[in-house]
Amino acid sequence: PEVASYEVGADGSLFGRLQDDSDGIVLNINPAHPLLHAEAGPPDPFARGGRPDEKVLHCAGLTSPLPNWDEDLVLKLDPDKDRAFVDHLFPHAELDFYEKDFVSFVASVLVGSGKALRDELADFRYIGPVRRLRPPAGEPGSRTRRNWSDGSEAWNLLKQGEPDPIHMGDRKDLLDEANDWLARDDRLAAGYKLRRQSTVKLSADDGPVHQIRFRERMQRLHPEYRDIGSWGRAIAKHYDLEPGDVETLITRLRSVERLETGEDPAALEALVRAVAAAPVRTTLQLLTVDSELPVRTADIGVGISQLVPVVVAALDPDRPQITAIEQPELHVHPRIQVELGDLFAQRIDQGGALLIETHSEHLLLRLMRRMRQTNDGTLPDGAPALHPEDVGIFLVEPDGAQTIVREMPLNERGELVKAWPGGFFEEDLQEIF
Repeated sequence: PEVASYEVGADGSLFGRLQDDSDGIVLNINPAHPLLHAEAGPPDPFARGGRPDEKVLHCAGLTSPLPNWDEDLVLKLDPDKDRAFVDHLFPHAELDFYEKDFVSFVASVLVGSGKALRDELADFRYIGPVRRLRPPAGEPGSRTRRNWSDGSEAWNLLKQGEPDPIHMGDRKDLLDEANDWLARDDRLAAGYKLRRQSTVKLSADDGPVHQIRFRERMQRLHPEYRDIGSWGRAIAKHYDLEPGDVETLITRLRSVERLETGEDPAALEALVRAVAAAPVRTTLQLLTVDSELPVRTADIGVGISQLVPVVVAALDPDRPQITAIEQPELHVHPRIQVELGDLFAQRIDQGGALLIETHSEHLLLRLMRRMRQTNDGTLPDGAPALHPEDVGIFLVEPDGAQTIVREMPLNERGELVKAWPGGFFEEDLQEIF
C-alpha cells in the first residue's frame, strides 16, 4: 500500500500535512493553528489556490509522507520564502529561530505524535480469527518476529522457560498457568497439556558422536553379532578388510562400549563438553493429559492450536492494557466456549481490558451467569465475580449502506435490559420447540 498523506491535528484542527508533491515530500503547515500562536491566517490554509509561499515547506530525506520515527524531520530551508513564512508567524523572533526552535518544534509535533501513536498501537495486542495450526519452530538462540495476530508470539512466550525467580515473586510460570487452564477438569478440560523440551544438535564429526553413530550403523548392518571381537572379525571378513583394519575396527567399537558404560572418562567428558557447547533449542511438546502420550497439533484437530494463543494472551502477566481477540470460539467445543467466559472474567477481575468479537452465545451466557451469581451471593469458590460495569455488550449489524452499533446493557442479574433485536438467542428455542 502507498501512503498518500500523513496528517497531524491538535485542539480540533489540522496542524500539518505531509504529502507527495511534484517537488518531493512537502509539508503543508497551518499558520493559523493555535500551537503556532499566529495572530491571523487564511481561513482554510490547505485549500487549493492558497498562498503556498507561506505554508509549504520541503522535507529532506523522506521518500514517503510517513516520517522516519526514529529520526528528526529535516526541512529544506529556502532563505527567501521560508524566512518570510516564519517572520509572518513570529515577527519578533530572533534570527536563528527558524533553524533551531521552529524546526525542532514542528518536527516534535509531526514526528513525536506519530511515534507516540505507533507505540500505543504496539501495546495494543490483537489476536486474529485464524491462528497458526502448528507452533513456530524458531531457531536456537533467536526469536521469531513478534506476531500476536496469528498466535505465534504465544507459543514463543511458552518456550522461554521459567522466569528469574528473583524478579518473579509469587508469580507462576506462564506454562504452568496455561496448563492449569487447558488440563484441569474445573476449567477448560481440553484433554491436553504442554511441555518444554530442550534439545541440542551435535555434529556427526564430533569424536564421541561419530563413534556412537559408527556403532549404531554396524549394529544395524550386522545385528546377529554381539561379541565385539567376533563381530569385528565377521565384518572384516565380509568386507575383505586387512588385519590392521580389523584391529582398528575392534578398538573403535570397544571405545564406544567404554563410552556408553562410563568406563572411558575422557570420552565421556568430551561428549559432555560437546553438549554444553552446542546451542540449545527449546520446543513445545503437546501431551495427552491422561496417558501423557506426545501428539502433534496437526493430528488432533484444529481446536487446540486455536485455543492456546487465546489462553496465553489472557494469562500473560505482561499483557498490555487492551487485548483484542477476534472470534476466540472458532473450532472450539461449545463446552470449552462456556469456560472461556471464566477465563476472560478472571482477566477482568485482575485488571485490564479485553475487546472480544464473538458469535458465541455459550461464552456470553457464562458471563451473564457469573453476573447473576455475583448478585445472588451464589458464586462458586474460585469463580470470578462480575458486575454490570465490568462487561459491555455491543451488537454490530448492517443497515443498508451503513453499520449500526447497539449497546445491549445487562442488569445486576446478568439479564438483558432490552430485548435482543433478533437472531442471537432465538435459534435454540426455535430448534427445541
